[in-house]
Amino acid sequence: MKGKLSPELILVLLSFVISLGVAIFFFWSSKEMFKRPDIDIAKEQAALKEAAKKILVPENFAISKMIMNLPTKTNRLRFLNLSINKVPFNNSQIKFLDENKHVLKDIIIDIGNTMYPEELNSISGKILFEERIKAKTNELLGPRLIKEIYFSSFVVQ
Repeated sequence: MKGKLSPELILVLLSFVISLGVAIFFFWSSKEMFKRPDIDIAKEQAALKEAAKKILVPENFAISKMIMNLPTKTNRLRFLNLSINKVPFNNSQIKFLDENKHVLKDIIIDIGNTMYPEELNSISGKILFEERIKAKTNELLGPRLIKEIYFSSFVVQ
């Protein structure tokens, strides 16, 4: 068998030549394929600023620090110290909320005086308090006025 190439040796040499060819192809083509694109920074910044203008960020209406007495079953005095941010459905409703700030505070006091401190200390009580404020505000001042309510501070003492 001297002088003859076995089929196994031919397959190994053929695999080596093909692998070498593929490696050379990827080495030379990768220089062109993975070339970093030229970026115009000013153009990209202008596009980002334009896209940011289209995003509507809702404004909120803040009712700063309110302190109210809470009803208790004992003679012990309990009170609620809170700050509220209300998010309207439309940013144009902020002025309307500001004009009716006294009504909003009255709603919060009325609803707060119907809930016991034990209720307000629980998560479900806070959610119920929030939902009642939203419902009463939308009932008195017009439908689809308040979208969300966030408590900046909420302390029951």
